[in-house]
Amino acid sequence: MDQKLTPLLKALKDKLHTSSYHVPGHKNGNVFLEEARPFFDSILRLDSTEIEGLDDLHDPGGVIKEAEDLLADLYGTVSSSFLVGGSTSGNLAMLLSTVKRGQKVLVQRNSHQSVFHGLELAGAVPVFLHPDTDSGSGIALGIHEETLQTGLEAHTDAAAVLLTNPTYEGYGQDLRKHTEICRRYEAAFLVDEAHGAHFFRGNKEWFPESALQAGADLVVQSAHKTLPAMTMGAWIHRGTDYISEKRLRRALMMVQSSSPSYPLMASLDAARAYMASKQDWEETSRQIQSRKQQLSTFVSLLPDYIGPYELDPLKINLFAGRERGEKPEQWQKMMQSSRAYAEMISPVHLLAVLSLDQAENDRLLQQLIRVFSRETFLPGSPHSLAPGERQPSRLMLSFGEMEERMEKETQWEESEGEIAAETIVPYPPGVPLLIRGERVTKKHLEKRARLLHRGVRIKGGAQKLIIFK
Repeated sequence: MDQKLTPLLKALKDKLHTSSYHVPGHKNGNVFLEEARPFFDSILRLDSTEIEGLDDLHDPGGVIKEAEDLLADLYGTVSSSFLVGGSTSGNLAMLLSTVKRGQKVLVQRNSHQSVFHGLELAGAVPVFLHPDTDSGSGIALGIHEETLQTGLEAHTDAAAVLLTNPTYEGYGQDLRKHTEICRRYEAAFLVDEAHGAHFFRGNKEWFPESALQAGADLVVQSAHKTLPAMTMGAWIHRGTDYISEKRLRRALMMVQSSSPSYPLMASLDAARAYMASKQDWEETSRQIQSRKQQLSTFVSLLPDYIGPYELDPLKINLFAGRERGEKPEQWQKMMQSSRAYAEMISPVHLLAVLSLDQAENDRLLQQLIRVFSRETFLPGSPHSLAPGERQPSRLMLSFGEMEERMEKETQWEESEGEIAAETIVPYPPGVPLLIRGERVTKKHLEKRARLLHRGVRIKGGAQKLIIFK
């Protein structure tokens, strides 16, 4: 297929300079707040609806179908679909199309909150797999194949396995053995690859391999995170025929708007064409590594490899160490003084995300080097693989039981041993600290206190925690 084509974008451009007797109400941008018009004008002209020639995301047969077919061709999938609700909508649809009420799903405990929402909507029974961690930073990595094997041996009736690869910080692994284990137990293999949209078969020599190459059944990717696509732009791939396209599309209709954003979808069409046209993968990878080496002479970075886990070149994790004088929030202030903003700060590290463009990366990395070359920071703690708990764990109550239980508020300091009735989520990255239905432990309380001390924004339980009676 001709990957230079952008059928949806072309169709929208062909509809410019027409009279709009349809929604949306801004009428191709002609009706808009004057002071805001300069910032929105070009986008509003593309902001149309399902008129003749522009197809329908939920029943594609024209230009959207052509754009999705080009996407499937690039990634080598059975079929691929655009998402206008981010990977959140993809994670919800993955679970709703795969799992029936009451069926078990083995799920990575450090998954995004949308995964847990999907489990609850599907009425599934989550079984938690605990990730390996980095001994130096405490950052969660991924699920070891032995952990998956142990989990499926204990729950042979599991309908699916859902893993996150790579992690928010950028650590991923080869999932081929995980695929083999899932096949052995006849469990669907689902992967939240939100942070790996730039992983595909065309650049696997220089970037980590996608779960699609490992044989996963369904894979969700957020194009907007690392590709030049608009926020909320994502896509979902069927790597195999295990889940039918009909079932998946039905689930997508339930979790996505019936009025999807055409500028957003056009940006997905353009992002795919950008990926296909990019030829300098090796040069991009080498450039990043060279600049990161320069940066590491001033500040400690998390390593490229920790055991079997490989760091995505587009992620830079500045590491403060657990008993260091430097504080990540001080680094944040140093960056902001140069009008630079990081993706996230945690109690032990600062995360910066790069792009796929060499010129932009050179600008970003040189700015980081200028900021941190003002003084040299001491080396961080040593890093090594700390194996996660191999035995899986469960919620204390099923979702059905939770609906029948009464709730009450309690002070956080009095909550140890109680069962949480709400999910507590530090954001970013959106990985729950405490999940509805889990028993509150001393570790939960200590980690919450550390996060609050560092000024991390936490959703839920602002003053008191809601628990089950």
